[in-house]
Amino acid sequence: MYACCGDMKSGLKVFDEFPKWNVVGWTSLIAGYINNDCASEAIRVFKDMESLNVEPNEITLVHVLVACARSRDLGTGKLVHSGVRQLCYDPFVSSCSPNLVLATAIFDMNAKCGNLNIARDLFDKMPKRNLVAWNSMIAGYNQYGQAEEALGVFSDMFVSGFDLDKATFLSVISACGTALVDMYAKSGDAESARKVFSDLKTKDTMVWTSMIIGLVMHGHGEEAPSTFKRMQEDAAASPDQITYIGVLCACSHVGLVEEGQRHFTEMTNVHGKS
Repeated sequence: MYACCGDMKSGLKVFDEFPKWNVVGWTSLIAGYINNDCASEAIRVFKDMESLNVEPNEITLVHVLVACARSRDLGTGKLVHSGVRQLCYDPFVSSCSPNLVLATAIFDMNAKCGNLNIARDLFDKMPKRNLVAWNSMIAGYNQYGQAEEALGVFSDMFVSGFDLDKATFLSVISACGTALVDMYAKSGDAESARKVFSDLKTKDTMVWTSMIIGLVMHGHGEEAPSTFKRMQEDAAASPDQITYIGVLCACSHVGLVEEGQRHFTEMTNVHGKS
């Protein structure tokens, strides 16, 4: 009850006062942490549960896979999937029951963690796909810079007759923008890239990064630092390691030594990307 209501402190106190909990109690605690945006804590609780030899059920496994997806913990996610197989719950194995929710959780964890080849293989093996699975595959490709693949999945989804929701449209719009910016930037058509870029109402990390790297590649490196500064002011995006590499290259090309050193410090110290 406490966990469901967001009072994790009270929920944990009640949990600790009981000498022994069954799988339902453990699963409730894990779900409580997930519902309160504490995915890492949910994973920690699951590991504690395992250490006490409490066997998870399918609901437990779905919750912990969701936690792995949210925390981008692919290592633990793979171990959980291995446990799913050992318990004969794996919906991708013909001898196991076809649990669509569990199948989606396994696939979604791989997609969100960037394990896209495995995610696509699982996606293709799903005997039945729900809207969550389609959206997750599109978003996974888009998140990791594979806009063309994202649009390909969207095309398949459309042909399959699925009703699209807001999440679908947001991912597809972002993928279209990324693909166009990337195409124009890499072809040297900086003006078209700028126009598409400026027309996008929402710019994610990949869109900003494609623009920055395109500017560097085609002799407009002096614009890259100011573009990067605007990106840092955009709440919808945050620079990743590839973004920083693009900015550092730009600073090197145009002789902005001090600015380059500052961005390198940000990358290694503030963001922990080295």
